[in-house]
Amino acid sequence: MKINIKLPRLKPYRGFTLAESFVVMAIVSVLIIVSMPALTTRKATKVRVDNITQECIINQNGKLSSDACKAAIERCKLDKGNSCNTLMRYVANDDKDNSTNKKNALKILKDVCEDGGLQACDVFIDRCIADYDNCNIDKKNSLAKLDLNYFLSLPSNDSNSGRLYLIKQVEDLYKQNIENIRKTLISSCKKENSDQSCELLAGFCTEIADKESCEAIIDGCNMQLDLDEDAGKSNACKYAYINDFNRSCLQIKNLIDTKESKEYSLTYNEDGDFYGAYCDMDGGWTLALKVLGNNTQFTYGSKFWTNELSFNPESTNLFIANHKSQAFNYVPFNFVKVVFRTPINDSKDRVLTIPVNQPSLKDLFAGNYNQTNMTIDHWKDLIDSSDDSLESNCNKQGFNTQGGNLNFAQCRIGIISSTAANCDQPSSYIGVGCKYPLESGSPVAGNFPDSAESDLVQSSFVYIYIK
Repeated sequence: MKINIKLPRLKPYRGFTLAESFVVMAIVSVLIIVSMPALTTRKATKVRVDNITQECIINQNGKLSSDACKAAIERCKLDKGNSCNTLMRYVANDDKDNSTNKKNALKILKDVCEDGGLQACDVFIDRCIADYDNCNIDKKNSLAKLDLNYFLSLPSNDSNSGRLYLIKQVEDLYKQNIENIRKTLISSCKKENSDQSCELLAGFCTEIADKESCEAIIDGCNMQLDLDEDAGKSNACKYAYINDFNRSCLQIKNLIDTKESKEYSLTYNEDGDFYGAYCDMDGGWTLALKVLGNNTQFTYGSKFWTNELSFNPESTNLFIANHKSQAFNYVPFNFVKVVFRTPINDSKDRVLTIPVNQPSLKDLFAGNYNQTNMTIDHWKDLIDSSDDSLESNCNKQGFNTQGGNLNFAQCRIGIISSTAANCDQPSSYIGVGCKYPLESGSPVAGNFPDSAESDLVQSSFVYIYIK
């Protein structure tokens, strides 16, 4: 028997149409948008204000000795109770009406940083990087000393953890060429005389040959020239001396070849004591003496050739005047450059460079006669020479040049000549620091032919450089 079973006919499967898909997507988007406020509110409840910290900032006016502020400091240091975030929230508020709250919050963060709360320390770094005005806040501003420069200006022997941490951060960021950090460190050394900042810059100059750091130390020391004597010791000068940056003009030139010829601070001990000296940067020459030939200040027997006293030390320029710099006492050298202007007001420089190795000019002139390898023509080239400029005999030349009889010609630097075959009674000379006791008209610098040719006497103005 055949049984026929009729099964229900299934309808073919059909997905969403394109229009239906757009509708579904639109509904989902609306649901997401509607739910956002709830999600945001829920998240915000997790970043709540720390009530104790807020009490410290507002009601206790940031008074560090109050219980609320003591608790806020400890909570931020240990990163508890959202205290640090609360402090940073007030710091970030630019509402001028709440500037007191910002100051109070920064005070707490500074105290936390000093006590080892590194998260608080980072606030001062971040604020500086974001805005240079936050790096070294003007002293007239209520937020003064609540900045990165405050920590940089602390003494090098201050062992608070925040200072040590920030110094390391500044060192790393400086090497990364973060502009505001570099500007802050340089300003801290040059203008604030920060020992720590100057030490860091000196290190960058020597260790990584950072030219900007080298210039900052030299310029920071130079700035002392315009300050009063009671301005205190210069840390830029101290580290310049320790690292052999500016004990002579040649050191400055070797450090920074682009420096112009002018007055610079030169240092002479580890305390950073310095003096001003003119530097001829076309060679790195230090100007030690200026001598007027028609003036007796620097005659052969003058005490200024052998003592440590300076003379007219402010005349650190090329103007015509007698001058003795402290470079005379402190700058070692391998060469002496003698520059004659004959006559005195002549603009033409006649130059003689003499090789001689000495620890100082004071040592050279306090010593005995020191002969050089200069020729008669070398000395004559310093003046408008003629056949009568010098006698034909003796021709003893060099430093501390004298004959047998001290009543006759003698020169600290120069050549003396005589009519006789020996040098007992030299009667003519070309040089500087000269004296001829028997002849009242003999110049201290220049040329004295002899008494018979008095109309040919020439007085010169002389610069004496060393390097």
